[in-house]
Amino acid sequence: MRWWLVVLGAVGLLTALAQSHFITQPGYMDACYAYNGGYSVAGGRGWNDPFLWNYLDDPVGLPHPSHAYWMPLPSLVAAAGMRMFGLDFRGAQVPFVLLAALLPAVTGWAAWRLLANARQAALAGMLAAFTGFYAAYSTTTDGFILYTLIGTGVFMIAAEALARPRNWLWLALGVLLGLGHLTRADGLLFSAVVLSFVWVRWPRPTTSGARPRAQAGSSSRTLGLALIVFGYLAVTGAWYLRNQLALGAWLPGGGLRTLWLTEYDEFFHYPAADLDFQHLLSSGWGAIALARGAALVQNVQTLLVVQGWVVLAPFAIAGLWHLRARREVQLAVGYLLALFIVMTIAFPWPGARGGYFHSSAAFIPLLAAAAAHGLDRSVEWLAERRGWVAAQAQVVFGTAAAVLACGLTLFLFASRALGLAGVGTTWARQDEAYRQAGEVIRADGGAAPVVAVNNPPCFYYQAQLPAVVIPQGGAQALQDVVERYEVTYIVVDRNLPSDLVSLFADGGVPAWLTPIGRTSEETGNALEIFRVTRP
Repeated sequence: MRWWLVVLGAVGLLTALAQSHFITQPGYMDACYAYNGGYSVAGGRGWNDPFLWNYLDDPVGLPHPSHAYWMPLPSLVAAAGMRMFGLDFRGAQVPFVLLAALLPAVTGWAAWRLLANARQAALAGMLAAFTGFYAAYSTTTDGFILYTLIGTGVFMIAAEALARPRNWLWLALGVLLGLGHLTRADGLLFSAVVLSFVWVRWPRPTTSGARPRAQAGSSSRTLGLALIVFGYLAVTGAWYLRNQLALGAWLPGGGLRTLWLTEYDEFFHYPAADLDFQHLLSSGWGAIALARGAALVQNVQTLLVVQGWVVLAPFAIAGLWHLRARREVQLAVGYLLALFIVMTIAFPWPGARGGYFHSSAAFIPLLAAAAAHGLDRSVEWLAERRGWVAAQAQVVFGTAAAVLACGLTLFLFASRALGLAGVGTTWARQDEAYRQAGEVIRADGGAAPVVAVNNPPCFYYQAQLPAVVIPQGGAQALQDVVERYEVTYIVVDRNLPSDLVSLFADGGVPAWLTPIGRTSEETGNALEIFRVTRP
């Protein structure tokens, strides 16, 4: 297995370097946000955003305290990279590339601990080297790879601590949970699941009254849980204090308003005070059920197709069933089910549009191990009935699975990052229209411009101009945002909120907007640029 870990480490480094060669900028809103936050910290400007990408916490103006919705660890990792390797995206990307390079070896190690089978563990590591839909996101400035590695550590350490309780294991588990929460807001759900699991699965004394060294009574259980909480707070305490000082709350509550969305565009609704329980009820029970049904379909598809390498899902399910007695698997499946329910019923719109996809990345290494084990067991079952030599057949089918994962990853990566197969533009030219729009606005000569745009984090990355998001809520909401946040330019693309489409249809723009330019069609997203005219 040691030699396999060396091989998996080499494969991981090669795949991470190859992916990062084509990922030359953040490329989408989440990654742009994390990069901008890291850039601000590394550049000495602190935890403030020169843009607003939602109005959920009723922001007063610009600049705005950062990370009131997204969590700060991806930005901290990006900032560390920029401090060491240069104040640009390539510098920010270095630690993410190194972490992505570790994934196959970490998966192989976890699978070895779980399966005690070097060949199956090696196959699991190879599957983790070629993660299909996740590959394009592993080496950019986002939390995917962080959450994957942290989640694997949580599953493995929790199982080890329950088997052989040690104070340092409980403390390490708490530290990892804290890092998980600093990576994603639903890391709080992760912590709740782990604490519940530890409480329920704590070893009980034997019926004879003897208490083996690996078992402990309620006092030790209480100490273990206390150490988990202490480790968690040791990591997150400073962040809670910052929130209290900058935002007036230990945990910003703006994100909870997404509980009441009736469509995805309401994520950007203005004013956010409109989003409450009554607003959700006003859409009708039929619409509420339909939204959750659509989220269910999307999340099941993500579970089976995206996380199951398209065709390996049946083997992963079989492997999970065979390994159901293992604490690692029980905890991982428990977290996955809790996440699935929350992202389907409570948060169907953000869950189906990426929330579940992001957070379930923690499950990838154990799912790879389960797929490798399930494939071996399935081939063994077939070999008994078809007269195959089981060991040879397992090698053949395992190799085929690795080749399949590699081919699928290459196709999906080429489609998403290289713009092949008719899917958009290359990652290197993503949002290039925003850079051109920034040049048009600067040439117009407006003093201290503030721009309303569809994607403020990526616009700021490209144009380095303060920005707010174009609101959902109709023409009046747009005017209110323009006045409150002193917007001087509006950049319009094809992704306008549905209630503003008619406002800009057929050139019928409001009298208080003056067209000043349009970006090139070659960028793949032609933008109309308007100057706000005030009396």
